[in-house]
Amino acid sequence: MMLPPYQPEPLTNFALPENEAAFRAALEQVHAQLGQTYPLVIGGQRLPVGETFASDEPRKPGTGGCRFAQASPTQAAQAIEAARAI
Repeated sequence: MMLPPYQPEPLTNFALPENEAAFRAALEQVHAQLGQTYPLVIGGQRLPVGETFASDEPRKPGTGGCRFAQASPTQAAQAIEAARAI
C-alpha cells in the first residue's frame, strides 16, 4: 500500500475562536491541578507515596509545579513487568 506524501498541518485550527477558547480552558484545567503530589501506579494499583521529586511548572521554571512519587529499583522492575503483561 502506497502512503500519500507527508504533509504537516495542525490538527486544530487555532484561528477559530472556539478552538482557541477550548485550548485555553484545557490549559487552565491542567494549571489548576499543579501543586499536587502524585503516587506511583503500577499495574493499576496506587502505591503509598514515599520519596518524591519535583517537576517544574512549564510556565514558571524553578517553581516545582508538582511532586511525583519516586520509584525504587524494585518498583521500577515491577512496573516493567506490569507493562510487559499488557
